Formats: sequence, C-alpha cells, structure tokens
Amino acid sequence: MGTGMRTFSPSALPHLVLAAVVLAVPFPAAFVLAAGFAAGRLAMPLQSNAWSDDGSWTAVWARSEPVVRPVLALVCAGALAAGMLAA
Repeated sequence: MGTGMRTFSPSALPHLVLAAVVLAVPFPAAFVLAAGFAAGRLAMPLQSNAWSDDGSWTAVWARSEPVVRPVLALVCAGALAAGMLAA
C-alpha cells in the first residue's frame, strides 16, 4: 500500500480504521482518527525500548496478550460502530 501502516503494528486493526475513515466517518472526525493512529504508532517504539535480552518484555506481553487483544478488538469495533451511527 505504501502507507507504512503495518510498520510496528501487531494486528490488522489499523486497516479497519482506514476503511471506516474512507467509508463512514465524517471528514472532521478523520483528524481525530489520525491523531489516534499516530499515538498508536508512537506507542510501539516507546514500549519496545523496554525490551531486553533476558526475555522479560516477551514475558510481559505473553501475560497481557489474552486481555489486550480482545480489548483492542472491542475498542475498535465500538469506535467503528459509533462512527457509523454518527454518520
């Protein structure tokens, strides 16, 4: 795609946001979504600074992944639904 969306992105959720921006979200809301996307892009490199060779960062992710993934999916679906209802 040439947008760099998959860089530092562990899921396909940014692509759902892009689809919502293009298909359903009013133009002013696109700026709010862009700010959220930028914050998400910033979060991964900042968090990866905590990575170390002893595997502690991987252990933290392994413990939190069962909670984080469903929460992200619900937040994304809720945001998409809210955007579609507002349109």
